[in-house]
Order: sequence, then structure tokens, then C-alpha cells
Amino acid sequence: LYPPAYREEIDAAAARYGIQPALLAGLVREESHFRRDAESHVGARGLAQLMPATAEDVLRRLRLDGADLDNPEENLGLGAFYLDYLGEHLDAPVIRVAAYNAGLGRGRRWMEEFGDLPAVLQIESLPFVETRWYLRRIAVSSAVYQWFRDGSAPEETFQRLFIPPGER
Repeated sequence: LYPPAYREEIDAAAARYGIQPALLAGLVREESHFRRDAESHVGARGLAQLMPATAEDVLRRLRLDGADLDNPEENLGLGAFYLDYLGEHLDAPVIRVAAYNAGLGRGRRWMEEFGDLPAVLQIESLPFVETRWYLRRIAVSSAVYQWFRDGSAPEETFQRLFIPPGER
């Protein structure tokens, strides 16, 4: 159920952009189920399920000419950069991950509406059922991947990944 697929590539991309590897692994599991050639009905591609416009924006920000979204290393690198970029604009880790799914504009709106709530209530306050379930699945998957790595309790992982340090 929780394959250790692409661990080296996930670790490298996560380290490069300061993302917790378990979070990136959980996100990839939920986005693509580790299918490198995954393509969603709306056009998101690869392991980290990047929309072409998002990938273009990330490439521009990284000053790169292009990327193969079906290449695991390149896709994971772009996805990790984008998750880090969202973190620069959204203080709440829960809303940062929600914005990966729903976009930065919605993330900013949700920060204004729900950013002062505890992380668990932020999840439950999001107006889209799909995004709430998406966050729940990523939280569970991330906890499992962290447990595989070091035996951390799920509650500890949730706090580490989704609750800002000043609120723990």
C-alpha cells in the first residue's frame, strides 16, 4: 500500500528545497500513486502532478529552459520547488499543501479566512470536500512514510509537518 518508490529521488528533491521527505513522498503517493507517466483529467503530469502552466512558472523562476515532466528527478525537483515556493507565501503548512492542489490564489484566500485556526480546523474549514480529503490522505501517507523512516508516531509527524513551530 505504501511503496518505497523513488526514495533516492524524493530525498534529493526534498533536501534541495527544504521539504520533509515524508511529506513529499506522501504528496506523490496521493497525486500519482508513484506512476511516473501519470496524467490527470485536467492535464497535470508526472509523479508530482504538475499542471503545465505551473511547471512553466517554476521553470521560469528556476531560470531553466525546459523539463521532462515524465522524468522522475525533474518532476520531483519541480514539485518540491513549488511546494517550497508556496511556503514562502503561505505561513500555514496545511494551507500550503492545500494550495499545491487548489492554487496559490485560493491558498491566499484561505490564509485570510482560516490561517489563524489550529491546523486540524484549517483542514476541516476548507470549502472543497476534495481538498479536505486530499489533505487527510497526504497527512496519513506522510505519517506512514515517516514511520518507515524512523518509527515516529503519527501524531508527532502530523505536528512536525503541519503545525508551525511556534504553535507546537
